[in-house]
Amino acid sequence: MSDSSFFSRRSAPRFVATFLALVAVCYFLYVRTWDTAFVESYLRWNAWASWQLLRPFYDDVLLSGTVISGGFAVQVDHGCDAFLPISTYLAGVLAFPSRLAQKLWGLGLGLLALLLLNFVRIASLFSIGRHAPDFFDVMHGTVWQAGFVLVAGILWSVWARRVVPEPATQSGSE
Repeated sequence: MSDSSFFSRRSAPRFVATFLALVAVCYFLYVRTWDTAFVESYLRWNAWASWQLLRPFYDDVLLSGTVISGGFAVQVDHGCDAFLPISTYLAGVLAFPSRLAQKLWGLGLGLLALLLLNFVRIASLFSIGRHAPDFFDVMHGTVWQAGFVLVAGILWSVWARRVVPEPATQSGSE
């Protein structure tokens, strides 16, 4: 591996250290704002968006604050906010050595994709709880948790691969 590659001896440790520091800062800020009106509004917004996805399929689905109900009920609470995968993705984009424009489109598109996925996740958990309640716990605590983190990692990998310049080829060699 040459020093011109992305993960040179200097850039890899810097990336990892910056990434871990940003994740720690995100977590600290989240814990500090845990019981604030901002976080409560964000949780309500997640519930509202998920409820909007459910309305075309269920005539009796209701929303009250952060609770979606109608034959089953889910409460959008801390942990349902996709904080961990979103903050991990954002920290990865910010820590990665790339131009500001690349970071901005990576942050914007990735955040949008992960927020939309979280709305789908919450809506699907409501549907699973309503139609297959025996599967709710495993879908909530295992499948969607792991799947969401996996999707965040894949999104970051796709973004990072797009922003890393192609290695220069030596002329005359094949």
